[in-house]
Amino acid sequence: MAYTFVVEDGSMVPNANSYVDVQTATDYLASNIHVAASWASISTLNQQQLLSWATRYLDQRATWNGTQTSLYLANPAYTNLVDTWASIPAPGTGVPQQSLRWPRSGVYDVDGNPIESNVIPPALIAATVEMARYLIVNDRSSERPQDGLTELKADTITLKFLPDYTLPIVPTEIGYIIRGLGTIASGRTNFSKITRV
Repeated sequence: MAYTFVVEDGSMVPNANSYVDVQTATDYLASNIHVAASWASISTLNQQQLLSWATRYLDQRATWNGTQTSLYLANPAYTNLVDTWASIPAPGTGVPQQSLRWPRSGVYDVDGNPIESNVIPPALIAATVEMARYLIVNDRSSERPQDGLTELKADTITLKFLPDYTLPIVPTEIGYIIRGLGTIASGRTNFSKITRV
C-alpha cells in the first residue's frame, strides 16, 4: 500500500495521519540552528513520514484531556452546543468519526483558556514537530524494554538492567509543550525491587 500524507486541520479529515504539514514544520524549525539544516537536508517524503510517525507516537503515548470531538457530537448525553462543522458520518452510521485523537472537545490550555473543538492547538503542532525532529536520529520503535534486561530471578523477583539503559521515552521538552492538553507516558528504568505475594 502506498504511503499518503494527510494532514488533520481540525475538521476530522478522513484518513489523516499527521497534525502538521511540512511547511509549518519547516517554518517552526527554521529558528532552531541545531536542527534546521538537518531537517532541510531530508526529502519532503521523509519529512512527511517523520511527521506522521511523530503524530502516531504522540497519540500512542499520550493521555489527552477532553473527548474526541466526533464522540462528543455522537453522544446525546453531551449538552453543550457544538457547531455542526464536524458532522462527518461514518459510512452507514450517521455517527461522526475521526482518524486521529485530535480534534478534541472540553480541553483547556495551560492558562485555562478553552481550546476550540475544531482546531489542532499550536502546542500540539509544536510537540509533533519536536517529536519529528527527535525521530530523525532516534528510532523509538526499535527499542524494547527487555533489550536492557541482564538478569531475572523467579523466587523473589529481581530485575536488573544495563547501567545506561533507558526505556523508550518522549523528550522532556514535549511534556512541557503539551501541558494542559494531556500527559505523556514516558520514563527511565527506575525499578524498585519487586517481590511476590
